[in-house]
Amino acid sequence: MNEQGNSTFIMILILLMISIAGSGLISQHISIIKKERNRYLLALCSKELNGLTGQLIKDINKTNRIIKLISMGQWASIIIPGFNIKTKVMAQKIKKVIAKKQILDSQIYRKNIFQLQKKGCSFSLNTAMTPFKVYLTQATRDNFFQLVRRSQKEWKIIHFNQDQLIKTSFTQEGKSVSRGRRDQLFY
Repeated sequence: MNEQGNSTFIMILILLMISIAGSGLISQHISIIKKERNRYLLALCSKELNGLTGQLIKDINKTNRIIKLISMGQWASIIIPGFNIKTKVMAQKIKKVIAKKQILDSQIYRKNIFQLQKKGCSFSLNTAMTPFKVYLTQATRDNFFQLVRRSQKEWKIIHFNQDQLIKTSFTQEGKSVSRGRRDQLFY
């Protein structure tokens, strides 16, 4: 009877060891899955933000070119006789409408960033500033009445989570280059 008790005890001990080893493996796999999920979320957030930022830069560049052409037309009207004051006034009104559209585009961009943050995306603080010097209802403009860029070279955004980092640089045309890095950032 004693041998049967010993063999039952050994079997229970073996089953316990197998259960502990299995639990350890499951825990390790859960950890890997969580890291992969975070990595996927970071890539998705980066893709969303890069698309939003690239589109904003392209839209602002397009409207800046229109504003510059209108401004040059206004200056040409001074030189060319026959253009009357109505043309100048109409051009000024059109520039103001386009300028308001640029500010509205920037506000929509910021709103979309905050919605991404609600979904769990993490960005650098400069992201909500936009690549152009646009504030809530006003903007810094040059001699042609175009929006002024914050940086003349490139606009950089940093996306991050617990142990990963993606840096994206945007050219003046709105093209982006992203570089990822994995290390122990916040530990």
